[in-house]
Amino acid sequence: MSRAGRSLLRHQLLAGAGVHAVLALLVLLTTAVAVAAPRAATEAQDAALRHRLAHALQVQRDVTVTGGTQGNYPVPFEPGVAGDVEAAVLDRLGAGADLVADVSFAVSVGPARARTLPAGADPGGELAEVGLRAEAGWTERVTVTAGRLPAPGWAPAAVDPALAHQPTVPVLEVALTPPAAAALDADVGATFLLDPVLSTGVPVPLAVTVVGIVAPADPAADFWAADPLVLEPTRGPTAEGGQKWLVTALLGEDALPALTEAFAAGAAAGPGTGPGGNRAGGDAATGDQAVTSEEGEYQADAPDELPLVVPPQLEHSWRLTLDTPDLTGADTPVLAEAVGRLRTAGALAPFPVRTVTGLPDLLAEHARAVAVTSALVSLCLAAALTMGVLAVVLTTWAAVDRRAADLRLLRARGASLAQLTALAGGPVLVWAVPAAVLGAVAAVAAVPRPGPAAGLAAAALAVGVVLVALAPVPLAARAVTAPAAGQRRPRRRRWGRLTAEATLVLLAAAGTATLRRRGLVDDVAARGAVDPYAALVPTLVVLATAVVVLRAYPPVVRAASRLVGRGRGAVGFLGLARAARARPAAAVPVVVLLLAVAVSTLTGTVRATITTEQDAAAWRAVGADVRVDAPALAAADLAALRALPGVDAVVPAYRQDDATVGTARDADRVTVLAADPAALTALLAGTPLAADLPDLTPRPGGALPAVVSTPDLAPDGGPVPLRTAGRSLTADVVAVEPALARGAGADEPVLLLPYDALAAATAELAPTTALLRGGDAPAVEAVAGPGWEVHGRAQVRGAVADAPLPAFLTVAFAATGVAAAGYSLVAVVLLLALGAADRKAAVARLRAMGLRPGQVRALVAVEAGPPALAALLPGLAVGLALPAVVGPALDLAPFTGGPADPPLVPAGGTAALLGVAVAAVVAVAVLLDAARDARTHAPTDLRRGAR
Repeated sequence: MSRAGRSLLRHQLLAGAGVHAVLALLVLLTTAVAVAAPRAATEAQDAALRHRLAHALQVQRDVTVTGGTQGNYPVPFEPGVAGDVEAAVLDRLGAGADLVADVSFAVSVGPARARTLPAGADPGGELAEVGLRAEAGWTERVTVTAGRLPAPGWAPAAVDPALAHQPTVPVLEVALTPPAAAALDADVGATFLLDPVLSTGVPVPLAVTVVGIVAPADPAADFWAADPLVLEPTRGPTAEGGQKWLVTALLGEDALPALTEAFAAGAAAGPGTGPGGNRAGGDAATGDQAVTSEEGEYQADAPDELPLVVPPQLEHSWRLTLDTPDLTGADTPVLAEAVGRLRTAGALAPFPVRTVTGLPDLLAEHARAVAVTSALVSLCLAAALTMGVLAVVLTTWAAVDRRAADLRLLRARGASLAQLTALAGGPVLVWAVPAAVLGAVAAVAAVPRPGPAAGLAAAALAVGVVLVALAPVPLAARAVTAPAAGQRRPRRRRWGRLTAEATLVLLAAAGTATLRRRGLVDDVAARGAVDPYAALVPTLVVLATAVVVLRAYPPVVRAASRLVGRGRGAVGFLGLARAARARPAAAVPVVVLLLAVAVSTLTGTVRATITTEQDAAAWRAVGADVRVDAPALAAADLAALRALPGVDAVVPAYRQDDATVGTARDADRVTVLAADPAALTALLAGTPLAADLPDLTPRPGGALPAVVSTPDLAPDGGPVPLRTAGRSLTADVVAVEPALARGAGADEPVLLLPYDALAAATAELAPTTALLRGGDAPAVEAVAGPGWEVHGRAQVRGAVADAPLPAFLTVAFAATGVAAAGYSLVAVVLLLALGAADRKAAVARLRAMGLRPGQVRALVAVEAGPPALAALLPGLAVGLALPAVVGPALDLAPFTGGPADPPLVPAGGTAALLGVAVAAVVAVAVLLDAARDARTHAPTDLRRGAR
């Protein structure tokens, strides 16, 4: 470039510093959004995967491979069997083995009925069944509070033959946790005989001696979730209708050989062979009995070439724990494929195996949530980038237009269009390149992603934004140096515009039809990525609307100008006349505003729908503000709940999830809820669960009146057999209320009974549930008794709303709104700036004729008003219609915790807020323009030719 060119370029850089600074800021922000948004979405998806697995049940997220003998087919016992199967499992996983953090081997058997020795009585006078479990690593996770840890060996002990049907039984050492010891009324030194239970418990009579009481270091650790009965014994029903304790005792970590040997010895000591016991080829009838040395190691008279066999009741399990903190979305297909291969494995090493895991369902739910998130984020990103591109283009045009006089002078002196383009594009390049680089670097630093591909993508996006900033320079240079206005537009250019507009409308129509037919979420799930065309459909619909608006805009504004011109004031007429004669570039701010209003309306509708559905889902899950579930709630417990601060009402209820309706051969499972109907109606009034329950006063000697959630339970109404609370009763269905199913949080149909009537029909009935109106879960937990489960509506809603993907979506919607407001403000300011020179000259003449400063501001406001109204009203209309376009293509259930495909309900409040926001944007733009005009001096401007 020549010295004169460099001098002129330096002059232009300094003269247009303000508009170029705005351009640099827009380039920086647009580049940062383009680079950071996909990275942030990927980070949120990875965090969502880890969150979903971390909050899932252990049996769902872990992969457990269980193996045992098939029927009574003898499988020889080998000491290395556990390691061989573990190696086979990892080999079967393939690349998925790298995602496994730990493999834990366990062997278990049971439960079997326990009786104390030597008397043979039930422990503590209550029926109890005890299972046995030996898992690698459990001794490292406990503290011995009494006695010692169990040794892996076994020893024979004499018993009363009347109890075990044989004179001796093998004895193993076990440890109990304090709750298990309390359930069995046992202490160190207690010995229990375990009777054989066909196909489930020990195959032969076996005894266990408690040698230690151990307390877990971390009872909440996932390690203990494999068998909850170790830490929390529970009561189960007996065949006779009574109750029994279910307990698991801990064997020594290396107890597998001893357990197998004990089974074989027990079978050899008995009158015959047990199911699957003894040695392969051994003869129990000959009296070959197993004995132990002083160290407890197995010895036998049988030949060494006759190996032990594994009893069919002995279950081996290999639990694979995933490396959850390091999992990413890229690992999900590898993990799903690996688990699929493992689930199809029929046998590994000597065992037939099966795989138990809920991981495929968790991964499928995660994939669905990711697909919905990607779809919504892509819609927002497409709209934000479109607004950013239009704002950058408009700013570049304004920067070139600012030097229009200089460029026309150079053109008149012989400069070519290429030279003028280079001269006008130089400042744009100088300001845009550093801004794009800074925006890309800031985005990469804020949301780092490893790998060279991520860096190349960021660089490509930065280059793309710079090219967008340079693209309008040739057109702007040609436009500002064109001959004076008044010439007719060439026919070729008019047809070119019509062709482009018709193409845009057709693309929008075709995209809408395709989106409604194919859907966006399913398409993302199938492709693994967002279809750019589908993501652009809402933006294309808005742009097609803008085409219609811009075609109708000039005649409408001219008609309004003529109508206002009949009045006495000149400000309105002059403002509308100037708005009607706006330059072609003034169409861009209208498009930006229209797009901002439409997209903000759509995101507001989606956000309002998510919020409403989250509230409704929380009500459905809890059934009240707080719900307490307990084995039994006494009157003192209910009084304590009523005394809590903020609690307005407490409704006690009896709930049973496994009740049945119908005859024994044709019974349907139901959830029985017994409560006071009037109190329940008052409790739920004004909530999404509100229901007008009928009076359920029973008739003397009649059936129990009932309300059901579905007519399928009693299509003809009337009495139906009911089994609940341990009694066979008759329920008289008097009404159907679907709201019961929404409020009970049950998977089965709900049957409501009057509590007093059910209590009178049963011998003993205590409330098992308390529904609270008001109050909060932490306060209830402070007074909770043993076995209470407290569910708070606010906590349930927060668990859904604060999850990574819903939280990210909230941030994405907010960021889209902020970007829309910022781009709209820039667009309106630049709209006024494009007409600033002509308006400045007109204002100078009018002020010389007595126009007051307030009238000048009114003139600017009237000039900016029609474009704002042209964007606001159609934008609101399109934004309210867009849910009908994209609604069938979305499924917000992953963000609401409720049923699938909740309807998108347009938010009227959003429209009002957007109207205020657009008015505020126009007001700010007018004030900025007025502040600039306040620095002008009318006589001076007139003498300078209104430059």
